Amino acid sequence: MNIYDVVKILKDEDYNKELIVTKDELKEKMSYPEDDYYKIEKGNGKWFFYHINNERRKEIKLLGEYNNEEEACLHFLLNRLESYYLDKYILSAKRDVSNEEDLELALNKIGIDKSYISYTSKKYNSICIFQDSHGWHTEYIDGSGNEYLKTIGQTKSRCIPIALKKDT
Repeated sequence: MNIYDVVKILKDEDYNKELIVTKDELKEKMSYPEDDYYKIEKGNGKWFFYHINNERRKEIKLLGEYNNEEEACLHFLLNRLESYYLDKYILSAKRDVSNEEDLELALNKIGIDKSYISYTSKKYNSICIFQDSHGWHTEYIDGSGNEYLKTIGQTKSRCIPIALKKDT
């Protein structure tokens, strides 16, 4: 796989950002100067994968260093497809969710079966949304039953989007 293959695959998937490609670099085109973007480039015989954040001041974060173009291209492609699919399927469904029934329908649209949703018991390896005297909470439960990342009490309409949020 090379950078031209990545461009073709992303175009075939209707990727929502324009790409700029040269012999030794592939990057997303910014719509505005403050936009962030991702790129891979060749330098000193290696390939580097970067995230460039221009929001307040330019910040360049190295996401990976690879010995060959194929590895760099694969990581770039998977990273960009993950982000694109998250926005296309998950976040668009999240915008339509305001109650439990809408949540079930949205999850069903993206292939998550109803059996993965529970309102009465906590399940291993799950995200739990529950209510107590302080409001609605979101927490992650790992494979051992340990509870992590519990949020403070808030409204249900605020809690559901937090449960579906992806940290990058």
